[in-house]
Amino acid sequence: MTSERRKKSPYILRALEFFAGIGGFAAASLGTNIKVVAAVDQSPRAMEVYRSNFPRHYLCQRNLEHITKEEVLEFKADFWWLSPPCQPYTLRGKGRDEDDPRALSLKRLIDILASLEGKSLPYGIALENVEGFKHSRMRERLISLLESRGFHYQEMVLCPTMFGIPMRRPRYYLVSSRDKLRSISLPLVSVLQPLSSFLDHFPSEAVPDELKVPSEIVNRYGKGFRVLDPNFQGSYTTCFTGAYGRSVMYAGSYLKIPNGIRRFSPEEILRLMGFPDDFVFPPSLSLRRRWQLVGNSLSVSVVKVLLEVFPALAKFTGSPLMIISGGQTGVDRAALDFAIENGIPHGGWVPRGRRAEDGYISLKYHLWETEEPYYQVRTEKNVQEAHGTLIISRGALKGGSAFTRYCAFRHGKPLLHIDLEKVPLLSAAELVRRWIEEEQVQILNIAGPRASSDSSIYEATRDLLEIAFKKG
Repeated sequence: MTSERRKKSPYILRALEFFAGIGGFAAASLGTNIKVVAAVDQSPRAMEVYRSNFPRHYLCQRNLEHITKEEVLEFKADFWWLSPPCQPYTLRGKGRDEDDPRALSLKRLIDILASLEGKSLPYGIALENVEGFKHSRMRERLISLLESRGFHYQEMVLCPTMFGIPMRRPRYYLVSSRDKLRSISLPLVSVLQPLSSFLDHFPSEAVPDELKVPSEIVNRYGKGFRVLDPNFQGSYTTCFTGAYGRSVMYAGSYLKIPNGIRRFSPEEILRLMGFPDDFVFPPSLSLRRRWQLVGNSLSVSVVKVLLEVFPALAKFTGSPLMIISGGQTGVDRAALDFAIENGIPHGGWVPRGRRAEDGYISLKYHLWETEEPYYQVRTEKNVQEAHGTLIISRGALKGGSAFTRYCAFRHGKPLLHIDLEKVPLLSAAELVRRWIEEEQVQILNIAGPRASSDSSIYEATRDLLEIAFKKG
């Protein structure tokens, strides 16, 4: 898709989150027009944490060394986020670069990217890794490919301390786009936020024993520890690694307490990383595993800033950023026509062959074909695709509309059914607006009867949407 076409057609950025971990990229993209269509990671424990916090995202647990081009294309993603293993590019990992077996997964994705052409190329690609990556052969391979395909790109090393966060975690970042990128906005921060504002405040006698560092370890290794006074202005942590809590040295900082020192809790490290306050670990996950997973994650705060270089990025304002529908006559078609006429991005899954009861669905609708020719397949995919589904009818649901309701229940998706025989038009519009806001529905799936079942449902749907969403 050309840059010119994208400028004329606002849209949701459909992202593949490769090497997803516990969901750092997903957390950074909250409140934007980015939709994570799949999160891929081979760690079952990371996927467990991810699922606890993003239950509506599609998760794929697998080794990316073996992913196929066909599997990648199936998601019709136009944005790739990559956080590949860092060990091939670190001194402690022996710096074997592309010869390290742990680099095979990134190599596989680069090979797939090299095989893509034209519209199948993603709109944007971003990558995060350790500083050593910028001198690697794998970086050279990726940059060469991006240049050959006409991508604009920027490379930088960013650290949370540059944004006032008291944690050193310098990382290499690459952002690339088929559109020209904006310049990254770096604040002029001279004073770090107080470290104490990121901490759990335990009374001295109530510090959990599991966080305290035994005195024998302090006596043996304490001179090499970085021990911080949380009340000292300018205190900042060193980089937490996945070995924190297991490795005594060089895995992160410690905190001074009245009777010794303690480790940072995983929840405190999450705050320093910029994860949302409601981010949780499954209760079954051990403390050591929590340290490992958060240490292997990324700085959400930095990635949020980084994403703003993409011209296509938008933020949720209380109205749907995109309307999708199944392309059928009646409610579906009314929703798509309303979106087009009012400059709202639109899309949706349709059966193979763009089939509807009135024949071939016009190409003026920017829709995605399923592999199968069945209506039920596209109905379920649209429910899964959206943040919420609005069903509009006059009377009880039946047929495809009833199946839409079943799919929403099955996948635990927000659902609002407006029966215009029971709810006056103005009241219905207010219900829709309130539901959109409460459920934070950015991608709205609109469904309901076809024209052959209700000859005037098209007009009724248009009237409802005009009142609910039209600006001015």
